[in-house]
Amino acid sequence: MPVAQGREGVREEMHKFKYRRLHSGSHTGPIVRDRRQAIAIALNASGMSRRGKRKGRRGRRHRRSR
Repeated sequence: MPVAQGREGVREEMHKFKYRRLHSGSHTGPIVRDRRQAIAIALNASGMSRRGKRKGRRGRRHRRSR
């Protein structure tokens, strides 16, 4: 089931966790009992786990001037 983006999506997923309706993977997967795993699933589902990631520093080599 699609989840709302941002904080509202996290709130929905944590509500599912509170009432033992949050499953790992699909709806046939085991019920999530660990709070940390529930937070990880909630952030991932709402798109907040990707927010604020820095890009790699490839190609930023600076030559020293002599």
